Amino acid sequence: MGIRIIRKGKTYRRWWYGEFRENDKLKRVKLPVRVVGEPPISFSTHDEGDARFEVSKAKAQSAFEEFMVSRQQKGNAEGLLECLIESKTGEKVSYVRLDTLANLWNGMARTKELGEGRQKNNAFVINDFAKFCGKEYLYQVNADDVKAYFAKIRTTLAWSSVKSRMSLLSGAFNRFLPHGCVNPFKTILKRDTSEDAATIHRVPLTEEQIAKLKEYAHHDALLYPLVICGLCTGARLKDICLMKKSSIDLRQGFVTFVAAKTTTRCVIPLFDDFRSVCEDIITNSDPSEEYLFPQAAMMYLYNRSGIVRRGKLLFARALFGDTIGGDKPTLIENGEPIPPKTHDEVLALIDEQHYQPQKTIQMKNVYRLYAIEGKSYRAIEDETGISKGTICGYMKEIELLTNEHIIRFEEGKSQTRNLLAKTRIVRKSTNRCVSAFGWASLRSTFCRLAIENGVDPKVIMLAVGHKNYNTTMTFYNNPTMEHQKQLWMKHSMFRQHSSSMTKEDAQRVLLDTLSPAQIEALKVLGVPIACKELCA
Repeated sequence: MGIRIIRKGKTYRRWWYGEFRENDKLKRVKLPVRVVGEPPISFSTHDEGDARFEVSKAKAQSAFEEFMVSRQQKGNAEGLLECLIESKTGEKVSYVRLDTLANLWNGMARTKELGEGRQKNNAFVINDFAKFCGKEYLYQVNADDVKAYFAKIRTTLAWSSVKSRMSLLSGAFNRFLPHGCVNPFKTILKRDTSEDAATIHRVPLTEEQIAKLKEYAHHDALLYPLVICGLCTGARLKDICLMKKSSIDLRQGFVTFVAAKTTTRCVIPLFDDFRSVCEDIITNSDPSEEYLFPQAAMMYLYNRSGIVRRGKLLFARALFGDTIGGDKPTLIENGEPIPPKTHDEVLALIDEQHYQPQKTIQMKNVYRLYAIEGKSYRAIEDETGISKGTICGYMKEIELLTNEHIIRFEEGKSQTRNLLAKTRIVRKSTNRCVSAFGWASLRSTFCRLAIENGVDPKVIMLAVGHKNYNTTMTFYNNPTMEHQKQLWMKHSMFRQHSSSMTKEDAQRVLLDTLSPAQIEALKVLGVPIACKELCA
């Protein structure tokens, strides 16, 4: 064993390599010394080459000896540590490779087996980190690798997604790191109180929006029962679509089902709107049919994205159908409108975002082909191999960067993309959009209405299938400014003396009944305050 040249056909690799045996296995390591000069014809280190070759051979031999000494010292330390751990725990130390971590984590015994989607997500996250850090074994990952990965995903993902990824990786490392090794994911605090880190929730619907949604959905025989079910039960989409007839008790007036996500038993009163829907379906449907909404059940099981998209379009058309069209507001500078950006300015703007190099190249290439050469998404996909979904995402992101319309529309065709965009909110920190209106809005609306009508939050928690009280109050008790304003205006104080008192007299009554903090809250909510006493 020793140094050698690795042949590659009629040529050879330009770096020296060292070979040694460990545990009866031949191992090879690349040395930080280049092969220079003219090697012998045999490429053997036993034969002599020219003077430059012999100098590089001597350097390689020295580097290999240093490597073996340091490896032996490290091996002794690790061997002593392994013996110590084995004596304390009774278990032999095992070193897990990063490329096998996903399979080991998904294959662990659990009280509830992971679904296919969760397993795919776990594998994606773990393999993405393994590819990023480039390490072979878990114990080789250090705090710097974790910090660099955290900084990368923090600029591209929502804060809730960042926390989810870091928690998954921390748990996997904590389980499979050798005893005595510090978990590098424990060295970083995953808390962010900035405004950009705030979670964007599904927006609960106002009374006006509920009326518009029900009126629009009434013409869709598939979606209308699902909308009423969501509004009256607060169930998730899966529980709605797969709800069984046996869950409906018309005699007692209750809906009972087990939430698929939390396996919690949910019991909800059968409200009048949903009772009418259920009576009609049960009366006119096949008695042997198991599901309450059989067509929706089949669509959810075999085309889940289809039922989700139909719901998104329903919300978009019902709530924003009368607002379609119109350009983005023109930017003004020094009293003059700013002209549209040139192609070169757009390409330079993409460079300034400091994306990953591959993404920058792809995005600029897509923009050139689409905006400059005028090619379609399909033609760009055929030419570059980039999927239509990715191309669409790139173009949407470029529109957000430039604040200009770039994507072309054909005359006379429905501008569905514009409608769907109105159901999403742009996240400031990443310029990425998150959904604000959709099927989950029905669940948020149910919880909001229940809280507003004085239902105990713990009862709501059981009704919607939550296992944690804080989940209900944190993520589903999120009324918008419009909701809060309506609640204030419905309060008896605002209705008192409304017929016999002037506006200023009514505000003087408020001065006597409200605290300074409540007055400030009224100002924030936009309630008109014109009285001098209140403004003081």
